[in-house]
Amino acid sequence: MAPTLCSGQLVQSRPLARSSSGERLRGKIVAFRHPLRPGAIYIKRVTGLPGEHVALNKGVVEVNGAALAEPYLPKGTETPALGATQWVNDTDEIFVMGDNRADSEDSRRFGPVPLSLMVGQVSFRWWPPGMLK
Repeated sequence: MAPTLCSGQLVQSRPLARSSSGERLRGKIVAFRHPLRPGAIYIKRVTGLPGEHVALNKGVVEVNGAALAEPYLPKGTETPALGATQWVNDTDEIFVMGDNRADSEDSRRFGPVPLSLMVGQVSFRWWPPGMLK
């Protein structure tokens, strides 16, 4: 999640808050249980909501055919494909990606994440104090 979050920082999460459309989750940072590694908790950003089609097209993330605005990423950031380039989320799944797109194990590797694996939405980072921006 660098540069947004760095290894060793502690964060606090709260239960997910979703509207009926789920739109309030887009762009939020969430903690979830890794779908393939029992016991591992990952922190990533929500890029695709339930029922959406997510695709990678020449380094650009597209949702339902439109380029996704990602103001939290440094300008010029490209999103490399790590195998598949298209996914369709079920009605109970979200698509997550790390902010460090060149080095992130995320939904590009393990696919959409079931909402049942969500731990919560990261509300703030608080430790160590010297790493706060």
